[in-house]
Amino acid sequence: MPVYWHEKRSIIARKAQLALNAAMLTNPYVLLATAVVGLGAAMWAFHDSTTAAEKAQKQLNKEQEEAAQKKQELTSKTDSLISKINSETESVYSQVKAYKELKKSLPELGTMTFEICRRTSRKRFSLISVKIEKWTMLLRLMKMI
Repeated sequence: MPVYWHEKRSIIARKAQLALNAAMLTNPYVLLATAVVGLGAAMWAFHDSTTAAEKAQKQLNKEQEEAAQKKQELTSKTDSLISKINSETESVYSQVKAYKELKKSLPELGTMTFEICRRTSRKRFSLISVKIEKWTMLLRLMKMI
């Protein structure tokens, strides 16, 4: 198969470029400039990844603050509703209303009846709230990944 003139010129140009590259790398100034450019590129890449890590940390801190605030709100609301349910001075209607609102706030209570709810201690409801908060935090972290 014959070699055409443009293929010959391409081969000659490639050889010339390789020779020039080899000659330039023997020059200490070119070697120093190559090292400086490589170091600069590495520093830029490191800075960029640090910025991404900082953004991720800020997002995580924000999510944790929101989760803590929601936990505090849920705990406060739960305590208030439990107080109404267990109160001797509240009407049955307001106790049942508080019970329904509690079940709406904590669907994890499942089939707990009004009577069982009245006998359940605040400590148990607090444990339920903590479990809910842990699952919520885990789900949020999984979304971030």
